Amino acid sequence: MIRTAIPSARRSPRKDRGWVQDTTGLPQVLLEATGGAVTLSLYGLGRLAEVEGADAQWFLGDALGSVRQIVGDDGAVTLARDYSPFGVLRAEAGTGGSGYGYTGEQGAGYTQFIFLRARWMDPYLELAVEYLHII
Repeated sequence: MIRTAIPSARRSPRKDRGWVQDTTGLPQVLLEATGGAVTLSLYGLGRLAEVEGADAQWFLGDALGSVRQIVGDDGAVTLARDYSPFGVLRAEAGTGGSGYGYTGEQGAGYTQFIFLRARWMDPYLELAVEYLHII
């Protein structure tokens, strides 16, 4: 089953962002549109690459599926990362970037939470965050 979340004026206040997701098994983002940019994700046994226009970023992962390096089509490393056992980003070098990191899952920007599909995990506290209450 393919689920789309391409926003319309009635569904989202952010009209500049949307995605297409495969929900057969574990949900995977197939296509993401942000502003005018469209990014296509390629999969084999796991996430292989993200393609935006004519440029591809190939993911090189470890045994957990964490994104350790990203290389371009020419094979040059554009990003290298190192993680602690619970996903705290220890080091990052290079000009490349991706929203996917520890265990190949999406991160949440400035909070550094990791989205594990059913809940968010805080790698600093080493526990799942069930609910966020903002007062």
